[in-house]
Amino acid sequence: MIIFVSADKDEESFSGYFSKMPWLAIPFSDAQKRDTLDKLFKRSPERLEELKDQEEAAKRNQSLTSLLVHGSLTRGLEKLKAKGESFEIVQIPFDDDEASFNQSFGSLPWFSLPLKDKNSEKLVWYFELSTLPTLVIIGQDGKTVHSNVAETVKEHGVAAYPFTPEKFAELAEIDKKREESQTLESILVSGDLDFVIEKDGTKIPVADLVGKTPPLLLSTLVPSLPSIPAMLTEAYEKIKATDNAFEVIFLSSDKYQSTFDDYFAQMPWLALPFGDERKKSLSLKFEVRGIPTLVAIGPTGQTVTKEARDLISEHGADAYPFTAEHLKKLEEKLTRNEPDEGGDEEEGKAAEEEAKEGGEAGEVCDGEVCYKA
Repeated sequence: MIIFVSADKDEESFSGYFSKMPWLAIPFSDAQKRDTLDKLFKRSPERLEELKDQEEAAKRNQSLTSLLVHGSLTRGLEKLKAKGESFEIVQIPFDDDEASFNQSFGSLPWFSLPLKDKNSEKLVWYFELSTLPTLVIIGQDGKTVHSNVAETVKEHGVAAYPFTPEKFAELAEIDKKREESQTLESILVSGDLDFVIEKDGTKIPVADLVGKTPPLLLSTLVPSLPSIPAMLTEAYEKIKATDNAFEVIFLSSDKYQSTFDDYFAQMPWLALPFGDERKKSLSLKFEVRGIPTLVAIGPTGQTVTKEARDLISEHGADAYPFTAEHLKKLEEKLTRNEPDEGGDEEEGKAAEEEAKEGGEAGEVCDGEVCYKA
């Protein structure tokens, strides 16, 4: 359920705005309720700054993704046309400027709704479009075949056609085999870029990391997210103390070398060099949306989990090595509320033995029931 809580200054503005919405709202006249909800869900300046940084990072990744999808679509459409396939694309434009729309649309090989066409807004609501790019597949009967194949087109190109459940099952099997054959070198080596760096600039060959467990930390500027690096640093040091093979590789989203240097100087782990082209390919491979993201890679190079950040936030160093089996045991232990210290366990055993042997002096016990001797 969605309930709109207005911040409008007058009822006329509220009515005009609310009339365009398909959901419910707190009445404008109920100022007390609106104020209460505003205070209850008010976001701190730090949280707003974090969301702003995430939005900017998403836009940077989104523009790159958009280019890749557009490129795949353009090439794919040309190949399908050459094969005689009856496949067409209709674009929903969101440009505000007509000149900008005409310039971008002029180079594309598909159709488009007219700029500022009222049907565009209806289609956005109907298909619940919330991310860009989105590619909705409509069958010959006019029914929706798939709500969004943008990621699939980016990954597989024209091989994803005709976007049927059978084709997606086939692609899923291909992805599974690719994941199974993934190695650390396959994701971290690109041509001559076969190393990571320490804080002093020393190059560490990726080959030296094989057999270790190096999560990839994709992050942003430290001023906006001070708690995450501190939390991760604490977990890193605890894990490193028990398993020296553990390592973290930082992939920066910083815009300037100086910012990267200042940020990296506070970290105890390794990093890709500033501006390294591998950062873009890794962000796409692991579908990075939020920042920071922590992806756990196993000793063989296979992906263990993309949710390592949340796991460390919840369990700290105890989340390591992030495997499903380990996390299951950890959850079971927390559910049973088992003591962590050996002393508590010994006390429990001693109490159990005492119950078996007898209670207070002069008593005889049968199980949990004790009687005077």
